Amino acid sequence: GNAYIAGETGSTNNIATSGTHDATFNGGSDVYMAKLTPAGIRLWGTYLGGSSSDLFTNIQVNGAGTAVITGYTFSTSGIASAGAHKTMLTGSTDAFLMLFNANGTRQWGTYYGGGVVDRGHDASIAQNGRIALVGQTNSPTGIATTGAPDVSFGGGLDGFVAWFSPTGTRLFGSYIGGTGDDWATGVAAGFANSEFVVSGTTMSSSGIATAGSHDASYNGLHDAFMALYNGSGTGTKAWCTYYGGAGYDFGMAVTWLSSNTFAMCGKASSTTGIATA
Repeated sequence: GNAYIAGETGSTNNIATSGTHDATFNGGSDVYMAKLTPAGIRLWGTYLGGSSSDLFTNIQVNGAGTAVITGYTFSTSGIASAGAHKTMLTGSTDAFLMLFNANGTRQWGTYYGGGVVDRGHDASIAQNGRIALVGQTNSPTGIATTGAPDVSFGGGLDGFVAWFSPTGTRLFGSYIGGTGDDWATGVAAGFANSEFVVSGTTMSSSGIATAGSHDASYNGLHDAFMALYNGSGTGTKAWCTYYGGAGYDFGMAVTWLSSNTFAMCGKASSTTGIATA
């Protein structure tokens, strides 16, 4: 019954409690996170970030109270922990990913990205503690791992997916997208310990859908997409589909309903391609 809240702040007080990860405002804008009881009493609160702007996009908490938080940052310090996957900011912005225990102690934190602009949009914890991260990038390096489903940057903006161990080791990373702009906005780790489902939006007419999927053809303007990944080994994309019609359609969030059933939601201006009879 406990609740977590996270966001961004420019306030120097009334945010953090003593003894948490970071009790002092760092400058610019900081991300913050707090935990409250079912009665609304604050248990702890902490800042996250460095001396430049740090921006929050999403948080997820599992049944043990472990919280994973993501966003993107302009800060050159205050983000990564020692020995993390990526310890330095290398572009104008990098995505970030941090893991906290139920007491508000940071377990690890890492930058994610290449040499240009990278943003984290969502993260999710699997039953075995592995973590999926998705976002958008226009970095041609620093994203994909050898043998990943999509190792090459497609152009414009690409979506990205990454899979981390509970201790913060990257297991695999992949682009998702074609020559147009693409961004991954939602992710849910599944009932199987190595699977996660991704939602997003694309302007690419190729490089998205797999053969035999619900809709293998781009419909125009913006299409939503949904993809299922298996994080075993170097990672595989089990399937991916467009979703939408001839208008503007966006995939915003996704979740698992059962071991093999998923739900995606978003917004649409298309008059066809969305609803069933």
